[in-house]
Amino acid sequence: MGKTQIAELKRKTKTVRLQAIAQAIKTKRRHIHIMNKQKNMEKQSRARKFLLGGAIIGGLMSVTITLLMDSMYSESMQGTWRDAIAKDLNSLMSLGVSSTSMIVTLTFLAILAILAAFGSFMGFIFSFFLYKFFELLGKK
Repeated sequence: MGKTQIAELKRKTKTVRLQAIAQAIKTKRRHIHIMNKQKNMEKQSRARKFLLGGAIIGGLMSVTITLLMDSMYSESMQGTWRDAIAKDLNSLMSLGVSSTSMIVTLTFLAILAILAAFGSFMGFIFSFFLYKFFELLGKK
């Protein structure tokens, strides 16, 4: 074996080592990228759950408070929301409906849905601020 063959063999060995190192670096970068992506997905999933939970709790609280106020103050306000809706429908549209009518119930449910949507929005905003606050506290 001559000097040229030994030099060629050393060069090939060095090239193979460099290729192996480059492949290891690529694999490590890919692994780090995948890990960062998984962490971001977990963080987004946690945020989504937190915000959705806030919206649900806000909607339920608004409907609960509305119904409790309706039942608690019905005597002092001289009637429930259904009575007020029936009176408004009778005076505005001359329908002649009672408080137990189907249209009064549908109108009452529509009003409850609007209040639930507003409560959900407020719960979402509140939970967003809470999430950002605790995220800020958790940063290193």
